Amino acid sequence: MSLVGLIFAVFSILGSVFGAGFMSGTEIYGFFARFGSVGYITIAINAVIFGLFVFIYGVKTAKNAVFCPEMQQKHHILYFCQLLITGTMVAGACEILVAFGVSAFWVHIIVLCFVFVCNLLDIKSANFFNCLVTMLAIVCFSFVAYDGSWQPLVWSEQSFMPLVMVMFYFIMNIASSEPIVKSVCREKSRKQIFWIGFVVCLFLAGIMYLLVGLVGDGSMPLISSIKKASFQKVYSVVVMLAMVSTMLSSSVGAKRLFGFGNFYASFFVAILSAIISFVGFRNMVLYVYPLIGLLLGINYITRKINQFLHTKA
Repeated sequence: MSLVGLIFAVFSILGSVFGAGFMSGTEIYGFFARFGSVGYITIAINAVIFGLFVFIYGVKTAKNAVFCPEMQQKHHILYFCQLLITGTMVAGACEILVAFGVSAFWVHIIVLCFVFVCNLLDIKSANFFNCLVTMLAIVCFSFVAYDGSWQPLVWSEQSFMPLVMVMFYFIMNIASSEPIVKSVCREKSRKQIFWIGFVVCLFLAGIMYLLVGLVGDGSMPLISSIKKASFQKVYSVVVMLAMVSTMLSSSVGAKRLFGFGNFYASFFVAILSAIISFVGFRNMVLYVYPLIGLLLGINYITRKINQFLHTKA
């Protein structure tokens, strides 16, 4: 695998993580920064575990084996969670467009049609779009760090809840990135997949450490922390692109919730994600995202117990 191939694979995976919640800073605050200095530790834990997931799942995918989420079975809880993530991206896109002055009525019509068209695209389009978004995001993160005022996290004695939240966050990222990891790691060697997972771990940890001191409470704290109005608009456009990249990634899985053809499955995903978006972007990220992690965690543990009991029997 060439250097260009490695970068494309890494950026494709990171693009599925750099959705609206991440790029706006809402995820980073809700899952890490609000718990104080322990966030420095949980960021490292998240990056290492996610890198391990990319490696282990990538190797299993390359061998056509089974890992969590298992590829050879129907997993409706996973697909439902991917639908919730798609709905969150729709909510964020609508919020940004309204901030740009588009009427709320037309915003929902435009985004609904756009999601439907995106859902018709295949996974290769998602890989390319994720790679593009990641490159733009890394450039923008540098400007955001330069323009913003980085504050160290305050000391906190909390330990249990931050660890619970980082596990929820990791599992949620599995739901959004699973189709992309499966795609980019197919037919790769074990060594190549190791380097993909390792570089993903380094990039994810570095970027989160760069941004964690810039976020505060709010719907989109990273955007509001930017002082220059012109760059704030530019960054909002990049966040919009990040939403699209996550829509493409998660909707690929969400379509598997329906037993229809691509056209009708795309239609139902677009309609349902638009309905979900009325919950609100901030509410989805702070309250529904941890629920996604909990659902997937329970689902995985239950399946493993059933497999163990079946094997014993």
